[in-house]
Amino acid sequence: MRNLLIVMLLLFITACGAKKGEQTVRSVRTVHPQATNGESVKRLSGVVKEAREISLGFKTGGAIERVYVKEGDYVSKGDTIACLEQDDYRLGLDAAQIQYEQMKSEFSRIEKLYRAGSISANEYEKASAGLKQLEIQYNANKNKFDYTTLVSPLDGYIQTVNYEKSEMLQAGSPIVTILDMTRIKIETDIPASIYMKRGEFTAFTCSSPLEPDKTYPLNLVSINRKASSTQLYKMVLAPAGTTFGILTAGMNVSVEITIDNTGSDKQTEYLLPVNSVADSAGTPYVWVVSADTTVKRVPVTISGVDASGKLIISSGLDGTEQVVRAGVNALTPGEKVNILPEADETNVGGLF
Repeated sequence: MRNLLIVMLLLFITACGAKKGEQTVRSVRTVHPQATNGESVKRLSGVVKEAREISLGFKTGGAIERVYVKEGDYVSKGDTIACLEQDDYRLGLDAAQIQYEQMKSEFSRIEKLYRAGSISANEYEKASAGLKQLEIQYNANKNKFDYTTLVSPLDGYIQTVNYEKSEMLQAGSPIVTILDMTRIKIETDIPASIYMKRGEFTAFTCSSPLEPDKTYPLNLVSINRKASSTQLYKMVLAPAGTTFGILTAGMNVSVEITIDNTGSDKQTEYLLPVNSVADSAGTPYVWVVSADTTVKRVPVTISGVDASGKLIISSGLDGTEQVVRAGVNALTPGEKVNILPEADETNVGGLF
């Protein structure tokens, strides 16, 4: 038994000695940077907004007689939204009308006397001015009476109702808010790096996570020339067509901006898979396999993502490198690697 233990111990020591000094060579797959076709796509988050939001209020003050709508209702142009109590306004209108009609009859007699030469021109002018003054007062009272009925100036949806029956309000107080949904717009904020390329924008699209396979072409409406406090520039876009699909106000969307990078002074950009790029303290880098099959860390600059989801590398590469495309977080500088061949398309899974 003792001899058996000694033999096993010797075998173990021999095995350890054989493994000592051996270095495990990591196997990796590589990819060559792919030059872009001269265009890059920037993806940003955006939100769908109504074409406009209008707050409606009476042009005169008073007590509310009735509110005809509630939040969420659809209204057409000319529909009655609300009305004020009209009794006092009707009395003022009737009084002004009586005075105006009386003066109108009296002026008719004065005009006949003036034409007959029975009164002076001064008396005629005073009568004419008095009639015009009363006509203005009558029209003013008529307008005030008409202002007691509030109608919708457009087709839209009632967003908020701020007052109820019998409440007093002053002229101009917003009683309802209406959303104009005949058109929509998409708003997004772009950083300065993209803003500086605004002259090279060639196309705009958006998509919703609720309908990921569908994209909507957009037209540029405007870009603010002044950045916000967060150093972002607001960009407004509008659907290129008249149909919006499922897009509605308040919905979050993904906005894609296609940028032309074919200018003669532009540096060539390359595409790499997302998992081939690692990050160290905020600096992106890739592992490049040297001629002696060791790896070195090469910092790169990422300028965006293309339509297929690959990263756009704007600096750090010249396109001739072999870049490790998987397992980048497990490598160390100078480590020797074994480059695996690409799998044969006819041998799926490497079974043969």
